[in-house]
Amino acid sequence: MKRRLLSALLAMGLVVLLLSAACSGSSTTASKTATTAATSANSTAASVATTSAAATQTSASTVYTLKWASQNQVTTPPVIYSYRFIDTVEKNSNGRVKFDRFPGSVLGTDAETCKLLTAGSIDMATVFGTSYGTDMILYNYPTFQLTGNQDSLEFNHKIRYEIPETSAILEAQTAAMNVKFLNCMASGANGVISRVEATSLYDLKGKKLGSNRLAKEFQQFGIDVQSMNLSEIYESLSRGVIDAASMSISPMVALKWYEGGKSLMITRDYGAAHVLAINLDTWNKLPTDIQEIISQAAVEATSYSSTAEDETMTQNLKTIESSGVNVLYLPMEECQTLYKAYSQIRWDEVIFPTAEKQGILTEAQTLRKYIDQLTWGE
Repeated sequence: MKRRLLSALLAMGLVVLLLSAACSGSSTTASKTATTAATSANSTAASVATTSAAATQTSASTVYTLKWASQNQVTTPPVIYSYRFIDTVEKNSNGRVKFDRFPGSVLGTDAETCKLLTAGSIDMATVFGTSYGTDMILYNYPTFQLTGNQDSLEFNHKIRYEIPETSAILEAQTAAMNVKFLNCMASGANGVISRVEATSLYDLKGKKLGSNRLAKEFQQFGIDVQSMNLSEIYESLSRGVIDAASMSISPMVALKWYEGGKSLMITRDYGAAHVLAINLDTWNKLPTDIQEIISQAAVEATSYSSTAEDETMTQNLKTIESSGVNVLYLPMEECQTLYKAYSQIRWDEVIFPTAEKQGILTEAQTLRKYIDQLTWGE
């Protein structure tokens, strides 16, 4: 009896030991599984974090080298303003953007530079807003204002970037040529230098005026307009082949047209001739923070051009006056007559005929409506 009881007890103890071992093994396995899963999860998270950090570091350390070109010389205002823009971008990007600079027609004329820009052979350029010719016919609109550099810049900014209808029309023109215009820059006032004493354009009636463009607007004052190359005008003035010449005052001073002149009549039409342009593919590949740095630098360059042109104008007038030339501003009414004629010729003989052929006459008419409202209050 005692032996049977002892055997039963031993059997029960063995079962308990086996059950205990099984539970212990299961717990250990579960623990190992959980530990393995946790380790794997932590490892994956660390890997993702490392990959993300590496990507961020790569983006932040990428250096973008952009090729910029202009037909203008280093000492001219358009390049001075452009170099200020370039220096600002390089500084504010902490070296992430660098520029290869090609001023002075190293890569060609304005028209040739535009072709390179559209093709992506260069990334940026400073060109006349009209340099694309009929390919961007609507950018041939009258850009002047009669009340100063700042007013001219504000007017052009509204037309190009602020008014939804006109900005969309003009953006379609630039996009079709695979470029983006970042800003416009002041080019100062225009004037007429004369070999004869004059206080009004009517004083030049019957006289010959030389211009590197077909300046028909002067004909209403009885002036005989002579179209000639820019390089011919200084000699023609000196020899009396022509009696007067018209141009922006800054290049007029640089070319010394005032030598031998007696009167400079300022016509008050302040322009915004040059633009900073970037290849659209280049722009779209840049990170948004770099785009923002470039955009802000372009705005700053615009503002600087206005201040600089005002200061240059003051110095230029002193230079002209010191040579014995009488300097005067034409009456506003006379300037308005001149500029209205210029604008009318621009629309009727240049923009509308081409726009009609291209099927964008409605867009051209819309553009003129807003321009006339801002310029004349019409």
